Amino acid sequence: MACQLAPPPKVLSHGAETFGDLYAKTMQCQSKDDGRFALTHFPMQVEDGVAKGAPVLMTSGMFTGRGFWVSPKGLGIAAELAKKGFEVYIYERRGVGESPRDYLQKDQARAGLNEAILYDLPAIQGLIAQRNSQPLFMMGHSFGGVALAAALATNHMNRGGINGLVLFGSQLTVDKPFLNPPWSVIPKLSSKALGYFPSKKLKMGPFNESPAAMQDAVNWVSAAKARGDFVFWEGFNKLHMPVLAISGSKDDVDPAEGVEYLMNQFASKDKTFTLLSKANGNLKDYDHVGMVVSKEAAQEVWPMVAEWMLSRKVK
Repeated sequence: MACQLAPPPKVLSHGAETFGDLYAKTMQCQSKDDGRFALTHFPMQVEDGVAKGAPVLMTSGMFTGRGFWVSPKGLGIAAELAKKGFEVYIYERRGVGESPRDYLQKDQARAGLNEAILYDLPAIQGLIAQRNSQPLFMMGHSFGGVALAAALATNHMNRGGINGLVLFGSQLTVDKPFLNPPWSVIPKLSSKALGYFPSKKLKMGPFNESPAAMQDAVNWVSAAKARGDFVFWEGFNKLHMPVLAISGSKDDVDPAEGVEYLMNQFASKDKTFTLLSKANGNLKDYDHVGMVVSKEAAQEVWPMVAEWMLSRKVK
């Protein structure tokens, strides 16, 4: 049974921004555990008080923020979807992007991946539902997609009223040596010593991560790969929404085998796995980032995703 929609977060402040010719509002929000995060909203045309298009919630993976989805000049798949009539919300986890770096201070709310599942994503779903009653699309890259799937599987997000889920390079079960013993001791110890994980200095992404986020990433991978009493996959057999899982043939961060495995844990009858490669007729063999952020992706991946979403939009 689907859970009830969570109450929306407290909106502490909001400001107007432009991304090229697109207008957006950026909100600083607070969840019920007092953790703070940023939410960027591209509003859409409203007629007679009713939003015309379906809402889309997007979240990126580790070390990145909203810039993965839309550039300051208004380029990106988020802008593409907004121009096609979708109402776009971009969630930036605690401690990355426009979200405050509360984890650098003592006695602040935990800023882990678990908190995204437990508090932030359910609250965002509640906020979107208040503003737009149409069923929701969700889109995630890498760990962002895993977080969305896990929030649904654990029933923290409401499973009803979901138009579909788009996952780019999202998986936990193949490779990821950095998050497996014995190497996983490195992110844990370095994060503890510095108070943050230095992903920016290591050129892994534009933002550092909190120690809590790195700890959760290690735990998620261990739980997903383990057998026996670990129950990471519990609840996936209750997920019936349409799923589009996309992988790149040159993605050595999250290989295709793992992406397809995660998709197959869903009970959905409408499941599509797409491997982006020259052998499959694509413009190039895509890597982990390029499947979303590249001129080739703009030509063929963004339109393909938009078409998939439009064909599954509940009338």
